[in-house]
Amino acid sequence: MPTQKKTGGRAAPSSRSKPKSGAKGGARGRQAPAKKPYRREAGAVACFLLAVFSLLGCFRMKALFIDLLCGLVKGLLGYGFWLMPPALLLGAFVWLAVSVAAARAADPRQCVADVGRAIDAADAAAFERLVDVDAILDAALTLFLRDAQKPEIAAQLPPLLAVMFSQAASGDSGGNNLRTLLFSEARAFVINGVSSGAFAGRTPGGSAAQGLLAPLFADASTGRKEIRRIGQARSDTRGWQVPFVVHDAGNGESYEVLGRVSPVGNALRLTSVENLEELLARVRAESLHAEP
Repeated sequence: MPTQKKTGGRAAPSSRSKPKSGAKGGARGRQAPAKKPYRREAGAVACFLLAVFSLLGCFRMKALFIDLLCGLVKGLLGYGFWLMPPALLLGAFVWLAVSVAAARAADPRQCVADVGRAIDAADAAAFERLVDVDAILDAALTLFLRDAQKPEIAAQLPPLLAVMFSQAASGDSGGNNLRTLLFSEARAFVINGVSSGAFAGRTPGGSAAQGLLAPLFADASTGRKEIRRIGQARSDTRGWQVPFVVHDAGNGESYEVLGRVSPVGNALRLTSVENLEELLARVRAESLHAEP
C-alpha cells in the first residue's frame, strides 16, 4: 500500500477477517471460458424487416414473400394479423435494447469504471464482485515476501518484521500460517477501507485498526482512491489489458496500473495487475523516503 505523508489522519477501521477458501494457491484457479455471445442484433434486424413486410401486407401490396408471410400469419392468427406489425416492432426494440445493454456490460473499460463507482459508493460487495481481491493480494504478497528476502531490502526493515517476513516465506507449516495471517490482515485493510468509505474520501466511523498486525498498516494511505484516465483495452487470449491511473488523495500520488480484465461466467472481472512488481517497487521506495 502507498505510504501516506503525515497529515494527522487515522487509519481506516479494520478487523480480522479470514481469507476466502482457495485464497492461497486456489486464487489463481482456472477462469471459466467466455461463452460465445448471442447475435442479438440479428434478431432485432429480422423482427424489424418482418414488421415492415407485414405492414406492407396490411396495405395489400403484392409481392411473393409478402403474400406468403401474410397468408401464413392470417392462417395462424386470423384477425391477430393486424397486431403483427406493432408486435414485431416492439420485439425489434427489445432485442436492440438487450443488445446494447449486453455490449455495455461486456466492455472491459466499463468494468474498471464500475470498480471506481463501487469504491465511491463504499459498496464492498460490488467491489469484490468486480475485483478478484484474493488473487491480486496473493500475487502481491508473494512478490513482497520474495523481495523481503533480499539482503539489501531486509536490512531496511525493522529486525522483528524482517524475521517475520522471512518466516512467512519459508514454506513450512509455521510460515504458511503466518502468510495466511498476513493475507487476512491485508485483505481486511482493503475491504474495510472500501466499506468504511475511507477510500471514497469520507471519514470512517468507529475506532482505528484493531487487527493483530494492524501496526503494519499504520502508515498506509487511507485517503480517497480515485480511478482516472482509463485507456484503450488491448485484447489477448486471456481477456483484455486495460491501463488506468489510480490517484491516491492520501499522499497526492498517482499510480499507472495495467489491469487484466477477464470474462468470468457471464460478467467481466478485474483479475490481476500486470505491472504489480513495478508498483510494489515504487511503494517501497516511497516508504523509505517518507517524511518522519
